Amino acid sequence: MRNLGVGAVIANASGQILLIQRRHAPQARRWAVPGGRVNPGEAFTAALIREMKEETALLVEPGPLLLVAELAGHRTKERLIVLDFGCRIHPASPPPSAGSDALALCWAGPDTWQSLPLAAGMEELLVDSRVRDWLRWA
Repeated sequence: MRNLGVGAVIANASGQILLIQRRHAPQARRWAVPGGRVNPGEAFTAALIREMKEETALLVEPGPLLLVAELAGHRTKERLIVLDFGCRIHPASPPPSAGSDALALCWAGPDTWQSLPLAAGMEELLVDSRVRDWLRWA
């Protein structure tokens, strides 16, 4: 499970997606959906809930699996499989704030994210029809 990660696709009422500016390699200073690696023996949804709390302070309710992506890792020859889930913010959640792995966060629609330096794979995720449908209906 070392090469498995999860990402959260969260929309606000305006249909914008929550993005974080990554603090650490790989892709430091680039913008991506919040997420991270799955620990050995950890369930995907548990990893998603943990990563969201660490990176954004949000309590989330994981929803459907939207996309599976294969990305190049930051180690030689490493490939990372990322499972991107639609998520809803839990009603008892605090407001989002940048955590230890994030320099900043923002809500971004296409007019905003197209001008940001995106992490590898993010443009493909943001234009995927399953993700666009989730943003519209979440």
